Amino acid sequence: MLFTGLLLGPPPPAANAEAVVARTSGSLPNVVIYLVDTLRADHLGLYGYERDTSPMLDRWAAGAVVFERAYAPSSWTRPSIVSLLSGLDPIRHGVEDRLDVVPEDVRLLSEHLQARGYATFAAVTNPNVLPEWGFGRGFEFFEDLDAAGHGARADAVTDWVVTRLDTLTRRRPFFLYLHLLDPHAPYDPPPPFDDRYPRSPALPADRSIGRYDGEVAFVDAEFGRLLGALARQGLADDTLLIFVSDHGEELMEHGSMGHGYSLFEEVVRVPLVMHLPRGARAGTRVAAPVSLVDVVPTVLSRLGLPPAPDVDGRDLSPLLDGRDRDFENRELVLSLYTTGTRSNLVRGLLEGPLKYLRRSRPTESEALFDLERDPHETQDRAALEPGARQRLAAALDARIAQTSGGVHLHLVASPASGSVGYEAVLRTPGRFADVLSVRLEAEERIELADDGHTLRLHGRLENRIRSFAEGDRSIPDEDGLVFHVEPPDAPIEVRQLQLADGRTVPLRAGAGRVARPMPFAFDATRSEWRVRDVGELLRDADAMNSAAQAYLGVVRVPETLTAVPEPLRERLRALGYLAAPGDEESHGARARDPLAP
Repeated sequence: MLFTGLLLGPPPPAANAEAVVARTSGSLPNVVIYLVDTLRADHLGLYGYERDTSPMLDRWAAGAVVFERAYAPSSWTRPSIVSLLSGLDPIRHGVEDRLDVVPEDVRLLSEHLQARGYATFAAVTNPNVLPEWGFGRGFEFFEDLDAAGHGARADAVTDWVVTRLDTLTRRRPFFLYLHLLDPHAPYDPPPPFDDRYPRSPALPADRSIGRYDGEVAFVDAEFGRLLGALARQGLADDTLLIFVSDHGEELMEHGSMGHGYSLFEEVVRVPLVMHLPRGARAGTRVAAPVSLVDVVPTVLSRLGLPPAPDVDGRDLSPLLDGRDRDFENRELVLSLYTTGTRSNLVRGLLEGPLKYLRRSRPTESEALFDLERDPHETQDRAALEPGARQRLAAALDARIAQTSGGVHLHLVASPASGSVGYEAVLRTPGRFADVLSVRLEAEERIELADDGHTLRLHGRLENRIRSFAEGDRSIPDEDGLVFHVEPPDAPIEVRQLQLADGRTVPLRAGAGRVARPMPFAFDATRSEWRVRDVGELLRDADAMNSAAQAYLGVVRVPETLTAVPEPLRERLRALGYLAAPGDEESHGARARDPLAP
């Protein structure tokens, strides 16, 4: 439900006694997330930009904690915001495509804090984060500041907060989520910021880097105005204030303008600054790589609240306190998944200075970059370092295997078996789509028929011997694939699961891992085949009695908004998220293969 203007009235009664105590004792600090859409980290002074675009932010950040290498997990708004507010990677929460909505079982920060007695408020200007998509959950008041679709700038957000400061003060502790659309294209800063920086003569004015920087400077001024208002109201010292962005913007570094079709540094490196209550850890700069998925566990930890279960993010408190340095080589997943005529599927993995990118559509390619030696990603090292490429590709496959939504079919060798070849054949009267491999070796392959009706997987399960302190151990080989079908309720038949010697591979399906006869037909939309993740599906794989075992389950497939109101469609079209009626869906202007350096 959308609430507008209700903050001026008296607060509703608290739901329980615990909430009353929390709101009146002042024991818990306020939490404010100030999110600036489409803001690159490297166009801010605190991250080394040569233009003076962010004087207010720079001064404020000197008394805060600055994360020097913060990543958005995707390069467009909705998947990144779900990750920011849930602590889950996009592949796990599944909100990646243009019409995906937040699943009911994904718990947002607003819900965590509301359950602990926080008053919760949101004011947004981007149509991608409205209650229609599921973002209203946990908020008492959620206001769409651009409901008319005419464009609401950063000053409208500041004005909204300023007029409600008395209410916020009375409702402490509160959680306030602010989402500004500047500097999203088209770049149109108000005077005097429209002419503050030189324009790029080769580009239209509304795509000029000078105009983009003008938008950044305008937001900076409004952020300063907000800081002043909070300080005058006495809210600065007992507030955890987070300045962040959902993604960056390509400005022709790789031949393109915009975002949402690649995972280069310019679209996934974002600002992340945390001003802790009473200025704790002021002046700290953290060099270790972090992600937006770390915000939820960190906020809950700093508030002394119970941690959120089963999240992908990590509590950054050890980094803030200088107690833990094992973040340096952590793996961070990047993901971009959109469908339609102009679709994109790119997955990425960061490990230390290495960044691996793999594109599956519209063309197939992969790249490996060393960000220490090549921060602008101009030198693909995939061919020069095949070992590193293969290692990161396998690690990415493993993460996909655990979290990717869709139908999963996995074949696992018995710990006691030797090398066994196999073939799996699946059929559908619909079409197999978005087929991904899991842990396949170079000689193993997936074959998809031209008509999309038949899917074959050929491979060999070959266990590896690894040495441990207690002795050598056989590590079972695992191969698999992930796919969707169109339409989603099209029946799927597993026609063949056979070893090279003619034996049938036993199949277990669903969370109960019930043995199924071959051939086996099922409907992927039925709840009986659902599993939380692949770990649930494979948890008894080491106890099999056969040479190999097959497991089938459906990891949550995201729901979509099937009826999009025309005013909302118009707003999405104006921002480039949806094309005009009859045209292909697009976002930004791609000049060439985005993985080509």
